[in-house]
Amino acid sequence: YLMVKMLNKSTEMDYSQFEQDVTQNEMPKCKNALEGSAGPDGFYKNNTALLTGIAGLILYSILIARLHILVVLMLLGMSAVQYIACELAKNYEEKHRDQQAGHNRYQEYLFNQSTDLKSGKDVRLYQLQKWLIPLYEKHNRDHQKQAAKNQSAYFLADFVGLLLVFLRDAVCYGYLLYLLIQGMGISEFVLYLG
Repeated sequence: YLMVKMLNKSTEMDYSQFEQDVTQNEMPKCKNALEGSAGPDGFYKNNTALLTGIAGLILYSILIARLHILVVLMLLGMSAVQYIACELAKNYEEKHRDQQAGHNRYQEYLFNQSTDLKSGKDVRLYQLQKWLIPLYEKHNRDHQKQAAKNQSAYFLADFVGLLLVFLRDAVCYGYLLYLLIQGMGISEFVLYLG
């Protein structure tokens, strides 16, 4: 339904507005937002996973709080730090999204022109490939550079997450082993270990 509405809007708007760079950059973003995991289907899927995660967090927090409240606070603090690292990476990518959309649009246009039957004659007749290919490669390089920067931001967030997981596991397992030595029952140890 939403895709049809977008297509209707794109065919009914004034051509002068349709051909503007802003509109051409927004159209692929709208299409991506409506498809797959980013669209309404993804909204319901991700919200179900979010609610399941929240319910699990509450249940596990209650169980772990019986062990020691500081363990719960440490786990929540580490989760907050990991969340902030992921949000910083997302914000970096979002800040450069329009730039990426521009590169993608130029790449798609140049690729379509070089493979289109109607344009194919002109490309070959006037040897435009000498102009099209370097231009395509330039936009491809720019796209790859920005994609690498985006991935570096996510890599850093993942590294922070892994470091926190290692720290969390070391502290929690160490504390559980300490409690086991102090006389905690095996069944209770296995429950908390899980």
